[in-house]
Amino acid sequence: MMICQVSIACVLLVGTGLLVRSFQAAVNIPLGFNPRHLLTAEIYLVNKKYRDQWAADSFFDAFLDKVRQVPGVTAAATSDNPPFSREQSNNTPFTIPGQPAPEPGHEPRLEDQLVSSNYFKMLQTSLVAGRDFDETDKRAKDQRFNNAVVIVNQALGDAFFLGQNPIGRQIELPGSWMAEKTYTIVGVVQNMRHGGPDHHFSKFEAYFPYCQHLTHYGILLVRSSSDPMALLPALRQAIASIDPDIPLVKVISFDDVLAKRFATRRLAAMLVSVFSVTALLLSAVGLYGVLAYTVARQTREIGIRIAVGALRRNILILVFKQGFKIVGIGIVAGLLAASALCGFLGNLLYGVGWNDPIAIILSVSALCFAALVACLLPALRATRINPIAALRE
Repeated sequence: MMICQVSIACVLLVGTGLLVRSFQAAVNIPLGFNPRHLLTAEIYLVNKKYRDQWAADSFFDAFLDKVRQVPGVTAAATSDNPPFSREQSNNTPFTIPGQPAPEPGHEPRLEDQLVSSNYFKMLQTSLVAGRDFDETDKRAKDQRFNNAVVIVNQALGDAFFLGQNPIGRQIELPGSWMAEKTYTIVGVVQNMRHGGPDHHFSKFEAYFPYCQHLTHYGILLVRSSSDPMALLPALRQAIASIDPDIPLVKVISFDDVLAKRFATRRLAAMLVSVFSVTALLLSAVGLYGVLAYTVARQTREIGIRIAVGALRRNILILVFKQGFKIVGIGIVAGLLAASALCGFLGNLLYGVGWNDPIAIILSVSALCFAALVACLLPALRATRINPIAALRE
């Protein structure tokens, strides 16, 4: 029974180690941008006066100017599809003029976003080449603009313009919902994990200026010097000063966004940790009970050993051998069971394999330490046995 208890505790401890290591890897993974001190809020321009796109553009420009003047705000921008905002990607097909056309239905796809100027500065992500969007990219009041422009991520630039300068080259979006179909690349930005912390950097992304496309929806992103949620009253006041009928909705800090993304991993790690600690304590208590009972049954034998000259360390080794024989068999059985069962954790693991050596070493170490504590008291009790009293019993 003790061997079974130890093996179960070993399986649970290995599972806990894997989940905790996976959670740490996911939390510490580089995202390509700085998520700290960020606040997001959605804006819907549903009033009739914003049917004209020029009016909508003017509202967003005025609102961003107001927000950037709020004390504590270090940067602000808007996007219709910022990182971690959607469960499903846009997956817009695109082609590169001058390169072989892909087979129909096999076109490469990109994640498209409409962003304001200073978007990359606000995210604290860097441009690898080219420039950011500026005033020259804005549409005129007659809805016309000189050139449709786009900023692409480094993954797209490396995949289709390897060894070439992508600035000034074009991409085409034949199936896009946007009015223009051909765009000139004016910048290349470093890769970001847009879909989530566990998404790959290699996904193709393209950023288009808000001011060149028809939209009445945006997500405000504000970077602050301290707690971003403390800025909420000032942000509501800023938008009310422009139009009191437009609310800020779904206001949330990016720390909370990340917490929601990691909620499943955190919950799984916590639950398995509780079960594994409970199993470890039960194993230690059970092992202590077994050894205490064994020492009590062997009192006469131990007394004889002491009477004929056995040293204290010999008695300690005798008791520890009995305890660690049980623990050793249980650990071997537990590791074999863990190797067979931990494959089911595949969907919850990130950045570590089921045979992660650190998780295994820590689990075995925890079991050995608990066994050492459980064996120590009965072993010390055995060394204090009076051989004369033991022989008289």
